[in-house]
Amino acid sequence: ATFVPHGVDAVRTLAAATALWPALMADAEARVEALAMRGALHHWTGQPRSAADDLGQAWTLLGDDGDPAQRVVVGNRLLRVRLTLGEIDGALTLGDRVLALAEASGVRIG
Repeated sequence: ATFVPHGVDAVRTLAAATALWPALMADAEARVEALAMRGALHHWTGQPRSAADDLGQAWTLLGDDGDPAQRVVVGNRLLRVRLTLGEIDGALTLGDRVLALAEASGVRIG
């Protein structure tokens, strides 16, 4: 069975993203969004290690100066994947950072 969040077939979307991957990675502005999207798709399709790799790269690319809303979304996704992988300490540490960022910037977590 395919997990279908918000009406999107994650398996089909992951296949489409894979086909577009070289073009997405060539565009610096699209790179973070592409990594975050593919990370979520990997998580939804039961590939948490691949999800952690993609989301970790997106988090690193965002850095401390990245868009706060984007950092909250990516950080929240990454902490959920870390919980799935049993990386509790890393997830809690990241969760503290994401919560502080959300509160400081007025970004809602959801």
